[in-house]
Order: sequence, then C-alpha cells, then structure tokens
Amino acid sequence: MIKLDKKIMVHAYKRNGWFYRAWEFPKVVDADNNFVCVSLKNSIVITSDKDRDRNFKSRSLKNSFWFFFKNEWFNIVATLSETDEVHYYVNIASPFIYEEEAIKYYDLDLDIKMRSNVKDYFRILDTDEFEENQTLFNYEGQIIDKALETLERFKNEEFRNKIISKINVNVLKSYMKEKE
Repeated sequence: MIKLDKKIMVHAYKRNGWFYRAWEFPKVVDADNNFVCVSLKNSIVITSDKDRDRNFKSRSLKNSFWFFFKNEWFNIVATLSETDEVHYYVNIASPFIYEEEAIKYYDLDLDIKMRSNVKDYFRILDTDEFEENQTLFNYEGQIIDKALETLERFKNEEFRNKIISKINVNVLKSYMKEKE
C-alpha cells in the first residue's frame, strides 16, 4: 500500500504507450488496498501534445482530489468549489498500477463532467476523440467494451449518486483539514 503523505507522480498514457501527461508530486491523502486518493493542490502538470512541439507546465491551485481505483475502469478528480458544490471530472481509464513511485494508467479518452446535484449537470465529453483514437491507437475489442460499459454505468443516475455519496463535500473537507 502507498504511504499517506507521500509525494508521488501520476503518469497518464495513451493506449499506444504515448506518455502524454504527468503530475509532479501530488500528495497521498488516503489509500487502502483498493484505491488511492491524492491531493492535487500545488502539484505541477506537464503536458505533451501530439502533432505539436508544445510541452508546458501548469500548477494546480484548486482544492482537488484525485481518486484512483484498482478494479474500476475510471478515476475521478473531485474539486470543491467556493460554494461547497463538488465538481467531478471522470476519466474513463484503465485501473491504475503503482510502480516506480508513480500511479500509472491508460486514458481511454472518454470523460464525464458532473456536479454534486447529478440531476442538474451531467455531460459526456470527447466521444469524437474516443472514436478517432480507437483506430489511431489500436484499441483492443475488450478495451473498447470496458470503456463503453463504464460509460453506461455512469449514465445510470443511481450509480452516479452512489459515487457522489462516497466522494462528497464532507470527505473532501476532511482531507483538507488533515493537511492544514
């Protein structure tokens, strides 16, 4: 298990092995045998864009927490707004592995944005990118199936409510207080 308060790396890959994004030194705020949560505040994001000579760094300044699951085909960034609403960014992605001081996963291009009140805001993003990259990055049939199955799970409001009940304002505030 990854130790609490440890600063680690997060590496995101495309399915063809392209290492396209890294987060430097988010801090582990919670972990067990099935999941890891890191605080993104003050971590540095390094991006490499395909087809461009553009690499850049940016710093994460918001109170955001990233939840990774060993047995799920998604990870979630939860950001607490000033009004105590939680904004969720769901990456449809492979389950993570932890090696060489880094959480590593394959980003499968499909994303979802939702908020604490799931009835008010739920958007599926990047379906065109997912379609394009299936061919470009040679997604295997089982990978496509897992991505689409996960997307279907999130279309179910009951499932989304279950996620939101576990990653809510109080949970995020507890992570913030522990680290002050």
